[in-house]
Amino acid sequence: MLAVTLGIEEYRRLQILTHPNKFTLALAEKLYGLEQMATATVTGKDCNKQLDVQITSAIKSEVIRVFGSSLSTEGQTKLWNGCIASIAGKCKNLRYAKKKALEIAATLNSNNL
Repeated sequence: MLAVTLGIEEYRRLQILTHPNKFTLALAEKLYGLEQMATATVTGKDCNKQLDVQITSAIKSEVIRVFGSSLSTEGQTKLWNGCIASIAGKCKNLRYAKKKALEIAATLNSNNL
């Protein structure tokens, strides 16, 4: 099993985030990195790569521990569905930004020829 770790100082900086979706995104950005998020999806659909399932599971466990421990199972599921949608949206936005940057670079290169 993969050990997912984050330095204590980095984690302390995340603890100021009091909204589950923001906390989830900050964890995802730290643990996956923006480049990996820009080239993958949560499910692996519409793309060749899926975000590491073990990291996603670790993020879920931490989000539920911090924000959902007093919720019912249904409440925890609803909480996590919102958080995973945030990760999926971030990945989509990063892929779009990367695609646009490549298109602009290609246009600039063809204009300079």
